[in-house]
Amino acid sequence: MLPNLAAWFYIVLLAIFLVLTAAIGERFWITAAALYTPPTLWFLPALVLLPLSFFVKSRAAFAQFLCVLALAIFWMPFRWSRWTLRENNRVGNNPTLVCVTNNVAENNHQSLQPFLDAERPDIIALQDAAFRGGAYQRAYPDRFVAERDQFILISKFPIRNVTLLPTLRWEGAPIAALFELDWENQPLVIYNVHMPTPRPALSKIMGGGSVARELLGHNASDPQNTSFAHDMAMRVELARGLAKVFDEEKRPFLAMGDFNAPDHGYVHRLIASRLVDAFKKNGRGFGWTFPGNMHNPLSLFGPWLRIDYLFAGRGFAPVYARTEPSRRSKHRAVSARFEMVK
Repeated sequence: MLPNLAAWFYIVLLAIFLVLTAAIGERFWITAAALYTPPTLWFLPALVLLPLSFFVKSRAAFAQFLCVLALAIFWMPFRWSRWTLRENNRVGNNPTLVCVTNNVAENNHQSLQPFLDAERPDIIALQDAAFRGGAYQRAYPDRFVAERDQFILISKFPIRNVTLLPTLRWEGAPIAALFELDWENQPLVIYNVHMPTPRPALSKIMGGGSVARELLGHNASDPQNTSFAHDMAMRVELARGLAKVFDEEKRPFLAMGDFNAPDHGYVHRLIASRLVDAFKKNGRGFGWTFPGNMHNPLSLFGPWLRIDYLFAGRGFAPVYARTEPSRRSKHRAVSARFEMVK
C-alpha cells in the first residue's frame, strides 16, 4: 500500500511541478532554480519507486513508466531534423549564411577551430572576449573583425557600424552589441547577446540561511541583502527590454549568443515568441551547450542546459542547426544556417 501511495504522489507532484516550472520559469525563485537543475534529477525517485511498484504489482508502475517517458520526451527532447551540410551558400534562389556563436570564457584551453573548420561559418559571434580583437584579427586576416566591450564579431562581410545597447545593462555592463554589416547589397544587423549569468544568484540559495531568507523576504533597501528572487526579476526585466528592441528592429536581423536562459523558462519563451529558435526549429540532438566541462553523474557527465542560441529575426528562416558535439569547454558552440526570406 505504501509504495503505491508514494508512487502516485511522485507522479502527481512531478507533473504539477514541471508544468509550473515551465509556465512560471524565472518569475518565481523555486521554479527559477528548478530550471537550472539536471533533468535526470527528476528520475531519481522513480529508480526506487518503479521497482517497488512492479514488486507489489501496483497499477502505479505503468503510470510511473509513462510519466518517466513523458519527462524524457517533452522535458529533454531529442530533436531530429533532416538536413545536410551544404557546400554552396544558397537554398534554391535564396542566399544563406552560416553563423556560429560561442562564449569563449572558461574554454579549458580547448580550441574551437575543429568545429569552425567543419561548419565554415560566414559570421562568428563571440562573448566574454574582451581585449581579444587584435588576436582574432591576426588569426583571421582575410575577415572583418570588430570588437566592442566583451563582444567580438568575425565576418566575411564588411562591418559598417558597432554600437552597444545603451539602456540594457547589468551592474553597469552592456548585455548586447549591435553589429551592422553589408550583405547581399543590403544592411544586415547582428545582435550579439550575453545575458548575465545566474550563478551568483543561484549561489544565494545554496548558502546557509538563504532559503529561509527567500521564504521570509529581505530588506530591499540593503543592496547586499538582495534575494535570488530579486535577481531573477531583474533578469526578466532585461529580457523584456531586449524583446522590445527586437520588436522595434525594422531591418533584416539575427540574434545570437549566451542568453543564460534554459529553453523551458519564461525568458526563452519571451524571446522565442518573437524570433525563431534555430535549434528548436531545425536542430538535431539534445542541443545542450552548458556546462560542457562538468563531471556530474546526475547529468551523465555532460552538459544538461541549452542556454546558447541562434535566433532568426526579420527576413530570415533557419535551415539547420547543430551544437558542438564534445569539446570540454564551459560553453559549447552552436552553428546554424539561415535562409533569407521575404
